[in-house]
Formats: sequence, C-alpha cells, structure tokens
Amino acid sequence: MRSRHLGPWVGLLLVAGVLAGCATPSTAETTPDASASGVPSITTTPTRTTPAPSPTATAVSPDPAEWVISFDGVGPVVIGATPDAEAAAAAPVYTAEPPESCPNPATTILHSATNPTFWLKTTADQPDVVSLIAVGGDLPDEIRTAGSPRTAEGVGIGATRDAVVAAYPNGTTDDSFPARVTIGGVDSTGVDRFLVFQFSEDIVQTILVQSDPAAVFEFCG
Repeated sequence: MRSRHLGPWVGLLLVAGVLAGCATPSTAETTPDASASGVPSITTTPTRTTPAPSPTATAVSPDPAEWVISFDGVGPVVIGATPDAEAAAAAPVYTAEPPESCPNPATTILHSATNPTFWLKTTADQPDVVSLIAVGGDLPDEIRTAGSPRTAEGVGIGATRDAVVAAYPNGTTDDSFPARVTIGGVDSTGVDRFLVFQFSEDIVQTILVQSDPAAVFEFCG
C-alpha cells in the first residue's frame, strides 16, 4: 500500500464580428447587444472539486494471530530492521528477553505468553540489521498454535506436513535434520527470500523467513 483538479471554466463568447482581414469596414456587420434585445446574458461560475484524501497505511492488528507471514517478514516484524525496532513493533504482546538469556549476540528473542516465540538473527557483517526471522521453536501446544501468525495460504505453527505440501506444491522437501519444506520467492522490493517450514513429527514447529535457503536450527549456540 492526489492530484488537484480545477473544475472547467465554461464561458459564453459572443462573436462581435468576423475575423479581421476577412471583411472590409464597409461590409462588416455588427451583432445586436444582447441586453438590448431582451435576451439575458449567461454567466457561469467555475466549480472546484475537493481533492481525494491521500490513502493511509493499513493498520497492523495488535493480535499476532492475524499477522501474515510473507517474504517480507511476519506482520510488523520485517527483514532489514534493527532488533530494537523489531521489539518495538511487536510490543506490547512481545517482550525482548535480556541479552544474557542467549549467549549468541546475533540473536534476539521476543517472548509472548500466548504466541509463538520470535527469533531474530543478524550477521557479523551487519550486526544491526535483522536478516532472518523465525517464528516458533516452542512445543506447538494448542494456545501457541491458536496464536500463531499464518501465511497468506493459511499455514501456521501446528499445521501438518500434508497441509504445507498442498499449499506449496512447488516447495522443496528435505528430510534431513531438520526436516523441512522450502519455498523460494521475492519480497516486496524484488529481493530473493525463502520461507522454510521445519517439522517435528510432521507438524510445523518453526517457520522461518530467510535471505538464503540454508538450514538454520541453532540460534543461541
């Protein structure tokens, strides 16, 4: 996810004579004055149209269960932002865990009591830019499954492998650890991105938005 218009000015022009040079003074005719003939003169007032209001950005729902997982990120948590900006975007439902909770400084954990955990990773080259977002990793109980963000195709934490394959028939399946299905695409700016669905006993436990298709399963090691 503006132009201004002036309404047309319509004027009535009474031609007083033929074009200059097409008639001599002795043969030119004059047009009787409209007021003298009793014919009322016509005047118009220019009209103005009110400019349409500028479109506003779609508000993000405060409920993570309504956030959409896409090649850009997950709801307001998007690839390319700083960890602090991500934490602010996910608040107040999510709170950032203290740095000592994860010995890997490249990982930021956003925790919720009722929604799947967010794991944000940066790189050594760009330590202030999130390049990977993972949702899940928790035991997919009923509460977190119900509170999970979902893709536009309706796939979220707790979905079955069959549901993922049906939603993404062109995805790449890999049964090595961790078992996963990878879907390639591009984000809203045309940059290559990947959605990765990781399984635990054929149930989606983690969904990742990545900049490359490599398997990622360790965040704090």
